[in-house]
Amino acid sequence: MSFAASPGRPGGRGPSAVSPPNSADRPPQPARRLRRMRSSFVAASVMVAVSGLVAVGGAGTAEAGGASWASCPSNQISYVSVPPEPGQPSGGMTYLQGGYYAHVAQSWPPSTDLLCRTGPGRGPAAGEPSFRVEHMGCPDGVATFGVPRPTGGNGFGGPPVKWGSFLPQGWYDLSDPAVDPGWTAVCWSPTNRTKRAPGPAPTPAVSPPPAAAPTGSTPVAPVPAPVPAPVAAVPANTGH
Repeated sequence: MSFAASPGRPGGRGPSAVSPPNSADRPPQPARRLRRMRSSFVAASVMVAVSGLVAVGGAGTAEAGGASWASCPSNQISYVSVPPEPGQPSGGMTYLQGGYYAHVAQSWPPSTDLLCRTGPGRGPAAGEPSFRVEHMGCPDGVATFGVPRPTGGNGFGGPPVKWGSFLPQGWYDLSDPAVDPGWTAVCWSPTNRTKRAPGPAPTPAVSPPPAAAPTGSTPVAPVPAPVPAPVAAVPANTGH
């Protein structure tokens, strides 16, 4: 009895083996997955930076803290902290290169803002101005600028920050207490005006008190130095 060859079995032979596709023939990974991985890595980097900064501050576990509400796609983080106070750690003013920045995280103590280097926004019409002046003057500088603080994070990270406001190069700290929802005030100075608390005054040298005489002893008067006896003059030999 003859049988017809079944489909997939030419000539009545067994199923043909199907080799796996070559890796070069596989479609590339979607760019969306790569962006997701990159965002997760950057968010983790920001949290590591916050943890490291807290550790450097030297505070106890109960007092140290930090929060992050946005990730930094550029992974370029700068730290701007409050001015030094007596008994409190602080690095003083921070030098920043001119560029666009956004406030993405914070740590304490000391109170320190983590600024992410970004690109410009879409303009004032879109609510993303490229430059913001809070007011002229600040305790340690000459002007107070504002940088955006994104919303939507959960304290442990958030969506990537998309834009920032321009900060001119110079020295910055958080000496200005201006508060504006959605914006963080930073004090700018063209020179480093870090104010350090004066160190402790030197202790004046104190001479030790004279040794007390033993109990029951009779004080002895000091003995005057001996006076040398006068020497008689000897006549000179005249040769007579």
